[in-house]
Amino acid sequence: MATEPPVILFDLDGVITSETGYWDAAGLMLRTLLSAPDYLGLSDWAFAAPASPEQATALRAEILPDALILALKGRAINSNWDIGYIAAALALLALLRNLLALPATQALASENHARKGRAFGLLQQRPINSIWLQSLGALLRERRQISRMQPTTEEPPQPAISPISTDLSFASAIRFYETAQAFLAATSGITGLALIEQLNLFGADYLCLSPRSVSRPFMAEAQPEHRLVPVFARYDSFWSLCYDLFQGWYAGGGPAAITTMMGPAWAGLITWERPLLPLAHISATLATLHAMGYQLGIATGRPYEEAIPPLRAWGILEYFDPRRIVTYREVRRAEQRLATLRQPRMLGKPHPFVYARAACPEADLCAICDEQFQLDSQQQVIVVGDSVSDILAGRRLGATTVAVLSGTAALDTAALRAAHPDYMLPDITALPDVLHDVVARKKESWRTQ
Repeated sequence: MATEPPVILFDLDGVITSETGYWDAAGLMLRTLLSAPDYLGLSDWAFAAPASPEQATALRAEILPDALILALKGRAINSNWDIGYIAAALALLALLRNLLALPATQALASENHARKGRAFGLLQQRPINSIWLQSLGALLRERRQISRMQPTTEEPPQPAISPISTDLSFASAIRFYETAQAFLAATSGITGLALIEQLNLFGADYLCLSPRSVSRPFMAEAQPEHRLVPVFARYDSFWSLCYDLFQGWYAGGGPAAITTMMGPAWAGLITWERPLLPLAHISATLATLHAMGYQLGIATGRPYEEAIPPLRAWGILEYFDPRRIVTYREVRRAEQRLATLRQPRMLGKPHPFVYARAACPEADLCAICDEQFQLDSQQQVIVVGDSVSDILAGRRLGATTVAVLSGTAALDTAALRAAHPDYMLPDITALPDVLHDVVARKKESWRTQ
C-alpha cells in the first residue's frame, strides 16, 4: 500500500512572517477605542498618527504590553483579533469598576448615586456599539470631574502585568492591568476560545453584580435586579466593532476614526511588513525541503488576502501546494457550513481544523471538524509553529510538532515547553537537518507495526 508523501505545514506569523504588525494593530485598536470621540473619547489616550513601524509599536506597548499578549498567547489564544477583543473587554470592565466604585461624600452623594444608576442602566442595554461606548465615555468624563472635587479612599492602582513602559496618568484609573491579572487568575487552567466565554462570569463578579459579590461594601446600594447580562461573545457586536478597527489599522481603510487620523489613502500596517528572517534564508530552506520530497502547506489564522500577497511579493509562494493553504477564510466558511447543519463550533486554533484541512484537503468537512479527528497512521505530517495553540492543535491531530523560537516563544519559552512539542528549534532554517531524524524515526515505527 502506497503511502502519501510527507507534508510540512507552516504557521505564518512568528515562523515566516512577523507578528509585530498584528500586535500593533491590536494595541492601536484599543487606543482608538479609548480615545476617539466616536467611541469612549477619553482624551488622555489621544495619540498622534504613527509614521513608522517603530512609532506604532511604541504606541501599542503603552496600552498593550508584550507581557499581556504573551500571557494570552500562553493560554492558547491564537488570533490577534481575539487578543485585542479580550483586552478591550477587560478595559471596559476596568472602566466600569472604576465608575461604580466612585466613593461618595455627603455633599455629592446624590449626584454619585444618580450616576451609578445611569451606569447600571447602561449595563442592561444591548448591543455594545459606538453609541453605547459614547454614553459610557460621557459618564467617565463626569466621574473624572467629580473625583477632582472629593477625596478617594481607594489605594492607588498597582501595575499587575509588567513591564509597563509609560506613566498612564489619568488612564491608570481604569486599572486595566489589575483587571487583566484578576481575569487570568480567575480563569486559571482555562485555555483557547473558552477563555472568551469566561468574560461574562468574571465581569459579573468583578463588578460585584453576581449573587456572591453584591455584598461588597462599596456596592452596598446595588439592587438584586442589577445583574450583568451576558455581553461578551465571539462574533458579537462588540467583537465586530473591535475587528473592524483592528482590520482598519492592519489592512487599511477602516472606520472614520482611523481614516481621519491617517488619511483616506491609509493602506495599513501591512505595508510595513517584512519577512521574519532574511528572505534568502527562508527561500533556501523552503527549496531544500521541497527537494527532499516534502509537500509544503500553510495553516494560518490570517485572512487569505493578508497571507498570500507577502508570500507572492517575496517570491516564495511557489513552494506551497495550493491545496494545502488554509487561512481564516476557510475557517469561517467551515464554521458557517456547520452552523447551517446545526452543529455550531469554533474552529480557530487550538482546534486542529486548519492543520487537518491542510493535511487532508479531500477529507469530509464534518470529519475534520471533529476535535477527535486523527491522521492515518501511515501519514507523515509535521506541524511547524511558534505558539502554544500550534503545538496543541498539532498534537491533537497526531502530527509531529516542531516549535520554533523565532516568534512569541522567544520571549516566553516556558509556556511553549509546557505544550510538549516533539522538537524545539531556533527557527525554520534548522528544519532540514532535524527532519532527517524525523524521517528515520517514522520509518522505524512503520517497520515495527
